[in-house]
Amino acid sequence: MKKITSLALAILLMLTAAGCGTSNAPAQSSSAAGSTSAAPASEAPAPEDAQPEGYPAKTIDWLVPVNAGAAVDLHVRALDNAVSLGGNTSVTNMAGANQTLGITEAYHRPADGYTIVSSAFAGLVIQPNTIETEYSQADFRHIAALNEPAVNCIVAAPGSDVDTWDALKAKLESGETVYFTAANAGAVGHLAFLSIMDQLGINNAEFVSYNGTAETATAVMGGHVDVAVLDIGVATNYIKDGTLTNVLTLSDERSPLLPDSVCAGEEGITGMDNFAGFLWIAVAKDTPEEIVSWLKTQINETLAGEEYQTFLATQNETMDHIYTEEELTARLKEASDMYANIISKYIK
Repeated sequence: MKKITSLALAILLMLTAAGCGTSNAPAQSSSAAGSTSAAPASEAPAPEDAQPEGYPAKTIDWLVPVNAGAAVDLHVRALDNAVSLGGNTSVTNMAGANQTLGITEAYHRPADGYTIVSSAFAGLVIQPNTIETEYSQADFRHIAALNEPAVNCIVAAPGSDVDTWDALKAKLESGETVYFTAANAGAVGHLAFLSIMDQLGINNAEFVSYNGTAETATAVMGGHVDVAVLDIGVATNYIKDGTLTNVLTLSDERSPLLPDSVCAGEEGITGMDNFAGFLWIAVAKDTPEEIVSWLKTQINETLAGEEYQTFLATQNETMDHIYTEEELTARLKEASDMYANIISKYIK
């Protein structure tokens, strides 16, 4: 671990470099304002974000409910490499059942601050609205976002009859079937397209299932489907090399990655930021408050730091806003309500 200088938080942490086993000693509390003499250290109240006494006494497990190399995994490992939580940490991948396997495992573990679980919309938003899960969003405290929502794009093959939004919309409104795909059935991209159709009052689009981003991109480039929904970070690479063209950026405002491309908000299509690659960290809801406060302080300090921000740039991402727990929880509730509406109409 190494010293992380915050770009957003006015907190100075002294870190000692000792690999994953770095320890942070809590700072001594200063005397109260106006006091003529310093109170004994034993009587001074500890800051709310101070390292809890005796924590961590064992390894903290970052539980990642996807395979190594997936987006959630990459973000967690980048954060783990940069942050110091005062002791040893490890990353454990537990993929399966569209993230529910790993999140269910986290749900059953003790609420003692030694399990931190990461998630995307699939595991903690979509799945509880699609199947009967043992857990819900309310069983966790959502303490830190790992990125700004990485929005999606509708892309098409250059020169096709739907390579602009006006052309795609005209084909949809004509009643002709439009074939579309996304990285996974029932995932964010699939549901985003269904939400657009719902808002337009059109029901003549047919989903074609492929397995993963590479197959999805190949399908649209080969003309096997009309359009595909891809994460903007992935789509940008194809758009820049001319193999795909952006039809519509699924965001409320234009993306700085594709500033010349029309966005959904400009076309009167709302809520698309809820259908995005949003990643965050949660702990069990009954985790002791002093541990939660410490984790949030250390993690948010690191998210704003140069090392993690540099990692985000390599992923075609930015993160100018550090979410509070309250903001994050509200954001997830809004997304859950929107997903529940689409899933009840088109999936169940």
